Amino acid sequence: MVLVLIVDIDTMATWWPLLLQDNKWKTMIHDTQEQSRLAAIQDLTAFKLSFCAWLLLYHQFPRARFIRAPSGRPALKDAPEVMNFNIAHDGHYSVFAHDAALQYVGIDVVSMKFFWSENEKNDYAMMKRSLFTQAEQQWIGESQTNFYIMWAVKEALFKATGEGLGASWQEREVMLKHVESGVLEFTVLRDNQWRVQVQKIDGDTILAVATKPHFTDFTLQLLAAENLLPNNL
Repeated sequence: MVLVLIVDIDTMATWWPLLLQDNKWKTMIHDTQEQSRLAAIQDLTAFKLSFCAWLLLYHQFPRARFIRAPSGRPALKDAPEVMNFNIAHDGHYSVFAHDAALQYVGIDVVSMKFFWSENEKNDYAMMKRSLFTQAEQQWIGESQTNFYIMWAVKEALFKATGEGLGASWQEREVMLKHVESGVLEFTVLRDNQWRVQVQKIDGDTILAVATKPHFTDFTLQLLAAENLLPNNL
């Protein structure tokens, strides 16, 4: 079973002034290169999301050291070939997925934004044509929700493979296989060992988890600041 950890950065509101004071947050990021990368993020919300994603990594792997793979995804320094965990963030959520029994795990979280302007709708139509196959475009139709679902599916899938955004999303065509209790399950054509499951974690946020070999279920845990921050902060 895939473990999915979620943290809402808004629930840490009382902690941010203390974390940001004198850069105390750096004491929780073990790798100096990652400290520098985080310190260079200008947007405060983007910083909080990225920082919390790393807290989730350390929560699950407290003694590990990490490097960045060529695709940009975090990898274990002592075992960079291990690809059964992944992080993502968007909106006000940071998320983490892991299953030691699997070969590949990828995750994506997408905060859906509706009521687009005419220019945004034109960009949406262009992206739909350039990113997705004809069959995927037909499934999306005119539904903005379906567009976001397919986006999350492809993000999670290509993060799991390690190819990232540099790959053509049309190389692996997906199709909806099954829907049950609000969970959508997609399969990858020409490689039925892959599965991508999608569900909402709130009204406007969707979560996608991609795995190979395919799994039957994942468990969600919403963590509070007290679960992630040291007692002596």
